[in-house]
Amino acid sequence: MRSITELFDDWAGTYDEEIDDIGGPLTGYRHSIKKAYKNYPEAAGNVLDIGIGTGNFIAEYIKDAKNVYGVDISPKMLEEAKKKFPSIKVETGDFNNIPFESDYFDLITSSFSFHEVSLSKREDALKEVSRLLKQGGTLNLLDIGFNNKSDMDDAKEKYREEWDDSEQYPFEYELRQYAEDAGLTVDKIDYPSALHINLIARKR
Repeated sequence: MRSITELFDDWAGTYDEEIDDIGGPLTGYRHSIKKAYKNYPEAAGNVLDIGIGTGNFIAEYIKDAKNVYGVDISPKMLEEAKKKFPSIKVETGDFNNIPFESDYFDLITSSFSFHEVSLSKREDALKEVSRLLKQGGTLNLLDIGFNNKSDMDDAKEKYREEWDDSEQYPFEYELRQYAEDAGLTVDKIDYPSALHINLIARKR
């Protein structure tokens, strides 16, 4: 079985061309990114995108941020992000391995990456986010996710031909608990679509 890194390395060159037509749980990808940005459009100082991919979410913030950083498990995705946005500083990493000092970022963003973190490491992933944020700093996290199992089952039935049963998408109550345990206050939970969840949380 190929690693996630290899899969995303191979996808990097065609990701932006294919993402709008891939369907399944990623249906409405760009709409959800726009909505998540509108839910928290403030960027200043140091901004980090975790799982930056080709830079589609962080693109919303670049004009207002002082310094923009990105981490991704895929070196090829980082190359694509740098082509599009040369000013971004990139590093290889993931939610549980982010090579930056503590209390450094004013804003951390992430889109469609958190579900790739294994269940046993998700609590630690948000603790790592909290470590990196300045006091009062904000996390804007967008992902495939659901309010409850019933909503997920409805989506699975609708998109059953494109559904990947190996993926474990987060529920709202889980994200709330992870955030609170990490020292973050949840300011808002929104659903940009029936398939996607958006968490806005502040470091206490």
